[in-house]
Amino acid sequence: MQKYISAILIYLYCQTLTLAQKTDTALLKEVNTIFKTYDNLKTPGVAVGFIQNGELIFSKGYGMADLEHNIPINTKSVFSLASVSKQFTVFAVLLLEEQGRLSLDDDIKKYLPHFPNYNKIITLRQLAAHTSGLKSHGHLLGQKGYTPDNVITKNDVLNVIYKQDALNFKPGEEFNYSNSGYVLLAEIVEKVSGKPFSIYLEEQIFSPLEMSDSFVMDDYHKIVLNRANSYEIDNGTYVNAPANYSYYGSTGLYSTLLDLSKWALNFANPKIGSQSIFEKMNTLSQLNSGNTFGYALGQFVDNYNGLEYIHHAGGEAGYRAFLGRFPETNSAVLLLSNNSAIDAQGLALQVVNIFLKKKFKLTNKTSSVDQRQFKKVKLSREYLEKYSGLYLNQKTYITRNIFVRNDTLIYARPEQNNRETPLYPLEKESTFQLGDYPDLKIEFSTKINEKYMRVLENNQIVDFYEPYSPKVYKAKELECFTGSYYSKNLDTTYELSVINGNLTITHPKLGEIRLSSIKKDGFLASSWQFRFLEFERNTQDEITGFAITSDRVRNTRFQKLK
Repeated sequence: MQKYISAILIYLYCQTLTLAQKTDTALLKEVNTIFKTYDNLKTPGVAVGFIQNGELIFSKGYGMADLEHNIPINTKSVFSLASVSKQFTVFAVLLLEEQGRLSLDDDIKKYLPHFPNYNKIITLRQLAAHTSGLKSHGHLLGQKGYTPDNVITKNDVLNVIYKQDALNFKPGEEFNYSNSGYVLLAEIVEKVSGKPFSIYLEEQIFSPLEMSDSFVMDDYHKIVLNRANSYEIDNGTYVNAPANYSYYGSTGLYSTLLDLSKWALNFANPKIGSQSIFEKMNTLSQLNSGNTFGYALGQFVDNYNGLEYIHHAGGEAGYRAFLGRFPETNSAVLLLSNNSAIDAQGLALQVVNIFLKKKFKLTNKTSSVDQRQFKKVKLSREYLEKYSGLYLNQKTYITRNIFVRNDTLIYARPEQNNRETPLYPLEKESTFQLGDYPDLKIEFSTKINEKYMRVLENNQIVDFYEPYSPKVYKAKELECFTGSYYSKNLDTTYELSVINGNLTITHPKLGEIRLSSIKKDGFLASSWQFRFLEFERNTQDEITGFAITSDRVRNTRFQKLK
């Protein structure tokens, strides 16, 4: 009982710290309302802060860092930064470049001579911009059979990266988020500096910025003082979701809200790094075509309510992290969480809406005004039905189900438990607003012989879907696909069988994954490890193998065993 009372007193003390901060009471009340759900002794929550004109004017913890020991979150609670770590990795590389010890345009094989030979040059810049074509190690390990409960070491990650013999695409041709590139950048930092990545960052970043509670997690066994434990929800109950990872570069940095604020402040008032480094980090990267795609180096560059918006989010196990900067207003928002159910960016932008609402400006690219107010459009059910159907993205193999309910067109996401959003017609009758998101539009083709659906964000196409009609197989017809299949790139075997009339993949660690047909020899999978499976045949029309594809790993091949 005494332990519980002490926890309450500590919790209340942490909350009163806000009173000393340079934020008026009305704004504090608005921010507290955003995080009210997490502001209790039974919920893992967040540490959130806002920077304005070179000062951390607001910082506060909501919820619990440790549910088992009744320890609340505060501004010195330690969280994984997950993918927010990437900007530290890029910064380390750019420091070495400024010293003339490497160049972003160097071939990675200059530093990693045993890296697989793809007969194509892959540069450090392409690793940092996610344009290398490298398959992302997280999905590769998932396809190999690793689960969230597994310990993942640096050797595990490097081994699976080095065993690949094909790229997703030619380097520089596309943007496709790949964590593999950042693991390799950390390796290159170690090779060039001659020091462990953890020591190099401590000497070059953490110590100069007085980030005394920040470090690289190169051994998951480490004892971490003030660590916020990692949680997820399972059947309505919070459970432990430990991050058993001992690799870095793409992730691996741990920090606190106060320490991360020092990193954010360094962009505007540098203690370390030059203006040239920050300009490189903030400048949009280019494809071979010269086109940009919204990513710079370790950061996304965007527009929010008319303001330049540079940001990155991260998530691993139950940890969520977000850092967003608004250079025009000399401000930044930070959010760290140990609750996997949290939308870090969404919550952070709600905080931004409070602190920067008077500085927002509308542009042609971004509008915060619901477009439905300009014209009330009423379309008949018959008219809406022509857009109904199943749609498939041929790159990601994500599907959408469009149908009419009560004279309203509905946008459903099968891979998200059929989450639905209404589509509201706009002035152009083939274009709809996606729910209550004024900057998201769904546009359908109006051509008789061409049917497609495009998703636009700020009037830019971000997704393209085509209609499809699933092929229906009888259980007996599926028998030709059954058998054992082996992948040399993953060194693992999948068993295919027909269970209850459905073609099913079985793996000792992944269990059963049900497949659903979308075309001849093509099947969708209900798993994060891969989305699409396509069988391969020889000239005698016999099944010889298959390839599986996910968002970040394309065409991992399996050969049928005899």
